Amino acid sequence: MRVFRRIGFRTSKEDNEAGLLERARDALLQAGVSASSILFHLRDPVLPNRGTPVSGAERIVKRFPQLAEFAFTDPTVKAAPQYRPGQVLSNVPPGWPASNPNGRHEQVELSTLVEVARGIPRAYPVYSSAFVFDRIEGVAAPDVARRRPARPAPRTALAMPARHDLPPMDIWPLDYLSTSITVHGDWGSSQRQIALFATVEVESPADRAASLPPLSYAAPRLIKELGEVVTDGLVGAPSEEDGASLAEARQRARQVVGEAARRIDGRPFEFLGLRGVWLSRPLKGIDLPHDLRPEVIRRAPDEPISPKKALVAAFKPRGYEYLTGRGGPKDYRLRKRATSHNLISLAFGQGQWLKVLMATLRYEGPLWHHDVTLRFSPHQGVHHFIDTPNQEVLEQVVANAAVVVDFLEQTMVPALDGIYGPAPAWFEYGT
Repeated sequence: MRVFRRIGFRTSKEDNEAGLLERARDALLQAGVSASSILFHLRDPVLPNRGTPVSGAERIVKRFPQLAEFAFTDPTVKAAPQYRPGQVLSNVPPGWPASNPNGRHEQVELSTLVEVARGIPRAYPVYSSAFVFDRIEGVAAPDVARRRPARPAPRTALAMPARHDLPPMDIWPLDYLSTSITVHGDWGSSQRQIALFATVEVESPADRAASLPPLSYAAPRLIKELGEVVTDGLVGAPSEEDGASLAEARQRARQVVGEAARRIDGRPFEFLGLRGVWLSRPLKGIDLPHDLRPEVIRRAPDEPISPKKALVAAFKPRGYEYLTGRGGPKDYRLRKRATSHNLISLAFGQGQWLKVLMATLRYEGPLWHHDVTLRFSPHQGVHHFIDTPNQEVLEQVVANAAVVVDFLEQTMVPALDGIYGPAPAWFEYGT
């Protein structure tokens, strides 16, 4: 397994992509190190196929004609007839979903990229932007620094409800693992979100080691110059030797996870796409503390609720840590390490406008993860989400969820530990 340390730095509302590029440039100079290349990837959103929609990428090319050779139509978008894929500007090399299919991977002057970034998003309304100071020399051992970039093990999005049929995905630039500094921007629900993070490949210590050795070479100075650290964790990537055994383990694990999901969701009789009586009812054999019936919940009075209060009360005694400031304003995250050092994460989400609750449990190790959607009641009309009109109902829903989590910890978790084995004690998961 290859191991990368991913360190995120504080940004403010006043920061922009151009300022962060200049901060990264200055940090490299102060630390006395340099990047082998600078990668960039700028992508338009899907555009309406009518009128004259604004393309940020086309505006950039008009202002900087020397970038025209890096432009192409986004090949990853399958747009509906009323829309058309946007334009992309990229010099990312082959082998990555963000790569330039026309074979143009030459370098562009940093001063030009800073001027481009200065116009994002007002003058150049691209949807996402990424700038990577790649293959930084002098912050890791020479043999480590010369290794090719890696990507994490195949994974899927943390969906609610969990989808077992989602294909693996690559998220550029988060899944580009190289000793580098990255400036990344895209649109959240209502405002531009930008991030600055550094990635440093480190040597894996012995599995019996209690902690990872501190960073050496010029890495500590570089991190200090980049600013205040807000996140710090490890990302694992499979080595060539891991490939076959990991694929076989993943196949066995899917059967375990599928059986756990069927135990929670039940097994309806299906014929010609129509569902009839239950062959196995949802949550069979799981003794829930509250009988949550939809018709009773609908009659409950509507009052203010506090999901955090209910979640902390239910899961803190079970050893879970509440993660403050993770996810969006309607997302709530908790996690704990199992005795095997693998990680159990809980993601609870509220509807944007309605007071409903959804939840997914993710169990993961350094090179794998599996998701299961929680269910709160076996009754028809309550699926992977449930109304929570007031605090009393919410606390009952969370209490039921906690019992379902207990069931998964007693059944699915040890079964997956038996397949994948324990994680090293020194592996610190990112937040």
